[in-house]
Amino acid sequence: AAPEPELSARLQSTVGDYGRRELGVSVTGPLVEDTLLFRAAAFQHRSDGFIDNSFLNRSDTNAREETVLRGRLRWTPSTSQSIDITLAHIDMDNGYDAFSLDNTRRTLSDMPGKDRQQSDAAGLHYRHEGDRVLSEFMASAATSDTDYSFDEDWSFVGIAPDLEYSSFDRYLRNRDSYSAQLRLSSIEPLPTAAGALHWTAGLYALRDDESLRREYTFLSEDFRSRFKAETLAAYGQIDLDLTQKWTLNAGLRLANRSMQYADSNAISSNPDNNLWGGKIALKYDTDELGMLYAAISRGYRAGGVNAGILAFPTDAGGLSDTLASLRFFDEELLYNLEIGHKGQFLDGRLNSAVTLFY
Repeated sequence: AAPEPELSARLQSTVGDYGRRELGVSVTGPLVEDTLLFRAAAFQHRSDGFIDNSFLNRSDTNAREETVLRGRLRWTPSTSQSIDITLAHIDMDNGYDAFSLDNTRRTLSDMPGKDRQQSDAAGLHYRHEGDRVLSEFMASAATSDTDYSFDEDWSFVGIAPDLEYSSFDRYLRNRDSYSAQLRLSSIEPLPTAAGALHWTAGLYALRDDESLRREYTFLSEDFRSRFKAETLAAYGQIDLDLTQKWTLNAGLRLANRSMQYADSNAISSNPDNNLWGGKIALKYDTDELGMLYAAISRGYRAGGVNAGILAFPTDAGGLSDTLASLRFFDEELLYNLEIGHKGQFLDGRLNSAVTLFY
């Protein structure tokens, strides 16, 4: 929620079975009247989870322990400008012991796992509203450390001596992500010979950097990998009012996504994709018949690597050979053609929507 100009506070508390305890508080109000507002919130959740571990005689192996802190400032130096700054901290220390061999909520794991996450993030949003153009700049930064592990055999040593195996799997990740975006959009439409024109245009950049260490019983040594990706994009959209009833919408996005991947199995890949997507739609809108429209669009997804397959043990028999062709994937494209109708009848008591798409 956004900061508010009046001082107020909220308190929330919950107690339940399975050891559930929750406490949340938020405070908002002015630091400088009509100029600088704040909002601060904290929430904490504790519970033992719904799982009982019969082998360890414990009821908390799938417990949840989560804390979230969030703060936000809004500065309005003038009636046409605003700056929002958001800070967040997330700390999760949850257990992971969720699968039972007989499909009950009673597990037999001798090495319960974890599902931990610690993240810090910051965001900035600047707005300037001119006479004809709204200018916005957005930026964000986030860092996360995660620890995901589980008892892969979901049982204990000795459960079936002639058939059993014992293994534990753990994934330790560190991820840093940064983004920035500049967006301009019209406040008042531009008069043109074809009709009134509304428009939006922008530039976007994203950088991700993720490292992984996998500790697995059947690996001779820990698997390590690092993945970097950078995305640069430019986009624009126009909405042209041809008449009072006819509107043309058109949008285009150009992007480049470059990636770098390397791991401890001496596998490396540097896919680089130049991508474009867009949409054209024509709408006919009347009070009597509702809205008829037709649209064609092109979407995309960049190529990359299947890190889960690359982290699979290379000496695990024929399975790794079968999956070898799936270690990397090309870019994907989606073309969509649709026509439809949306209407409101019987004084608003009946709404209808019909779409045909290919």
